[in-house]
Amino acid sequence: RRRHTRLRTVTGVQTCALPISIARGLLGAASVGPGPTDEQRRIIDCLIHGYLGLDTSVDALEPLEPHELAAAVPGTDRTRVIDLLIAVELCRHPADPAQAERTEAYALALGAEGGWLEAAHDALAGALDVSRRQSRSASVSR
Repeated sequence: RRRHTRLRTVTGVQTCALPISIARGLLGAASVGPGPTDEQRRIIDCLIHGYLGLDTSVDALEPLEPHELAAAVPGTDRTRVIDLLIAVELCRHPADPAQAERTEAYALALGAEGGWLEAAHDALAGALDVSRRQSRSASVSR
């Protein structure tokens, strides 16, 4: 897996601009109603450290709006970011139509088309269902 190397200096510290923008976009997309749920905040924090390789926390970030995220993410990374947006959306319990609309606004700003976005939602939801069934099956067999 390649690491992002677009670096900039912020107050004398070198940072990776793209991963920070992605993390801020995920936080922005989850900011509906009273804000991200505890589960969404934990998932975003795990993505910040484990996937994006950043040394910061979700609490230290300011959310990005859809057009700001789109301006920061190159075309080659947009599909991956849309997948992450949908994964964070699926971590909102209970499900919230406002969350789905917010995720769609971010995905559309990143260039997703309605059919592709719907297919991505279906694929991630299907993978989540399989995971839940496997988890229940493992619990029963213990």
